[in-house]
Amino acid sequence: MVVAFISLLSLHQLMASGTWTPLATAPPTGVNCAILLGDGTVLTYDGNGNCNRLTPDNRGGYIHGTWTRMGKMNNARLFFASTLLTNGNVFVAGGEYGTGHDYAELFDPLNNVWTRIPNTLPTVGFSDAISKILPNGNVLVAPVSLFGGCMIYNVNLNSWQTAASSKNQNEVCWVKLTNDCILTIDTGAQTTEHYVPSVNAWIVDANVPVPVYGYGAEIGAGFLLPNGTVFYIGGNTNTAIYTPGPTPTSPGTWVAGPQMVFGTNLLGAVDAPAAMMVNGKILCALGPITGFDGPSRFFEYDYLSNAFT
Repeated sequence: MVVAFISLLSLHQLMASGTWTPLATAPPTGVNCAILLGDGTVLTYDGNGNCNRLTPDNRGGYIHGTWTRMGKMNNARLFFASTLLTNGNVFVAGGEYGTGHDYAELFDPLNNVWTRIPNTLPTVGFSDAISKILPNGNVLVAPVSLFGGCMIYNVNLNSWQTAASSKNQNEVCWVKLTNDCILTIDTGAQTTEHYVPSVNAWIVDANVPVPVYGYGAEIGAGFLLPNGTVFYIGGNTNTAIYTPGPTPTSPGTWVAGPQMVFGTNLLGAVDAPAAMMVNGKILCALGPITGFDGPSRFFEYDYLSNAFT
């Protein structure tokens, strides 16, 4: 208790001004993942297939918003790929836990219906997959069981096609660049690559100067910043910043970002969440780098000062 109190005192001058406000009404079921829909409502999942929708009040605020129970997924899934499609539907695939491991499905918000996507390719295990929208509206997906294999979901044909393969993309974080390329730091490594949609190829990129995978080969979130660079939060105390190359097929460059060392506290994002706010700052949850234990502490990363508060 004394050590924790002294640590908090040492952080006092670094405190950001943001505050947390509880919602006026709790959701009908738990919230493990959430996605913002095209109309400003928020679709949430609880890990067992149960879904809810948060509708903001008449002033656009979410604190006094209204919860509505939505249609249930065909499969329970926890830790999976999810993407808002350009047609307003929601695409999900896989699940590290639950019955959705090998399946993908679509949610139609207008009709409140989940529809399973046909498996038109040999059975694969999506598991805790990752996905990004391509310029044509299709979805690039990295199924974990292929150990580097990637697939593309064709929205108009409602079918699958093969894509160029990358190294193992288990437990990674993809970031889409301003040129539509998709950047990744390979699982548990310092090697990186980026996918170029126009040529359907993964380009070998520069190495990260510091390791960013931590306990259990976990990493935090990555973000495209307003200045066009990319910021990755490590599962250890390291962060890294990437600047894209001059052309889509050119490698970029990496530099080490600020370390998440605050006094005697060695913090990191061991599979932890983060979100970019409207001012371009990153709100992130950090915790001990020795595992998935608490306590969680919230910080803001300011790309202009390249520092945490």
